[in-house]
Amino acid sequence: MRGIRYIQIPTTLLAQVDSSIGGKTGINIKEGKNLIGTFYHPDAVIIDIKTLNTLPEREYRSGIAEVIKYGMIMNQSLFNFLEKNTTSILNKDIDILFHIIRESLICKKYVVEKDEKESSLRMILNFGHTFGHAIEAKGGYKRFLHGEAVAIGMFLATYLAYKIGFCDYSVLKRLQDTLLSFGFDLNNPYRIEDLVGYIKRDKKAYGGKIRLILPKEIGKVEIVENLEEKDIIKALKAGDGYGK
Repeated sequence: MRGIRYIQIPTTLLAQVDSSIGGKTGINIKEGKNLIGTFYHPDAVIIDIKTLNTLPEREYRSGIAEVIKYGMIMNQSLFNFLEKNTTSILNKDIDILFHIIRESLICKKYVVEKDEKESSLRMILNFGHTFGHAIEAKGGYKRFLHGEAVAIGMFLATYLAYKIGFCDYSVLKRLQDTLLSFGFDLNNPYRIEDLVGYIKRDKKAYGGKIRLILPKEIGKVEIVENLEEKDIIKALKAGDGYGK
């Protein structure tokens, strides 16, 4: 029933803060994550925060990675809030959850309204996802939950930004501390060379160029496409095991 009108009722934190709005539909194939799909918006999105109480702890934490992403790409005050309210978020304080979900949705709404089909600005929503999707695909979509892979991906992207002088060390340190405080394992189990094939097939790639979203500071990222594959590998392999 192609084109049927529908309403999204997301019951995971990841869906509530990110995937339920924006109109992206997609499926994973062995060559990469979300490479086949289209844009088709729901008529409405209904979020009941209490559904989060039904989630396994690992699934709940996975969604927090996307909230951290919004803080990193465009909402410094949200990132500051996450740093100060880690325990309350992990304990699912309903008022705290309402705040971070609302702030995340405001960010995504702004970006999608400016660039629905991901021709420019919307690419920033994929901060951490170029590496994260590669890690998911390499693991056959079974080893990592999406948010777990994105957490590693955000760390790798920020480590790369630091190594090439794109951002200050304090940006890397704050992101690392925040991700660790929410219980994410930041160790990349794969060699960067083994992820490059997936990265080249990333949906942001164009004309044979790798496009990465890299942070300049907390709350600000830029689209970078002038990095060579060999330079990315060199920078990440210097990462004390982070990039293998």
